[in-house]
Amino acid sequence: MIYSNEFVWIHFPKAAGSKVETLFRKYFASNPSVHQDQVGRRLNPSISWHDSISDREKRDPSFNLENRRLIVCTRRLSSWLKSRYLFELQRTPRLEHDPELLVTGRFLERSGRVNHADNYVLKWISPSIRLNHGLISYLRVESFASDFLDIFGQYLDVSKISISELEQRENASASVGGKLDVDRLIAANIDSIYKACPLWAELESEVYGIN
Repeated sequence: MIYSNEFVWIHFPKAAGSKVETLFRKYFASNPSVHQDQVGRRLNPSISWHDSISDREKRDPSFNLENRRLIVCTRRLSSWLKSRYLFELQRTPRLEHDPELLVTGRFLERSGRVNHADNYVLKWISPSIRLNHGLISYLRVESFASDFLDIFGQYLDVSKISISELEQRENASASVGGKLDVDRLIAANIDSIYKACPLWAELESEVYGIN
């Protein structure tokens, strides 16, 4: 999580969060008005950098979103599911990752638990928080550079960050075995996937419009 008196950014997993954290460490670490959680289990065993708003309120009762702008990175479901699947396959190759789970919006996590894409929406940007908090900006992975400049440029001097640096990818999931099959599987079942992930479909409609 990164926040100031004017905004709160939350790290939605596999949606360019590491990129945002790197940019802030590089360009705004000396800004006393900006707080940035430490990243990495060694420095931050609580993994608080991945806190949702409710997580942070439980962790720190003095924390409140109040009238600050909530900033959330978002990504289209098909791209996010592929990235999540490849990320989990890369870090736990010993587990039996079944790409067919993706057809229902599910995937195997490091713990061996089968999770669902909509659970991520519920945790980090639920319908409730979208309904009750009017100040929300979405930083879309697909237009990261322009969205980053437009959103954070309202609060910070972003002029020193080049477009080329903003467009460089970071922490991308490795193209491990089976990537092409995953691409085809998702493309062939995209309608079923969206039906299986109604919360994500609703969020994506709000952020990107109906295509």
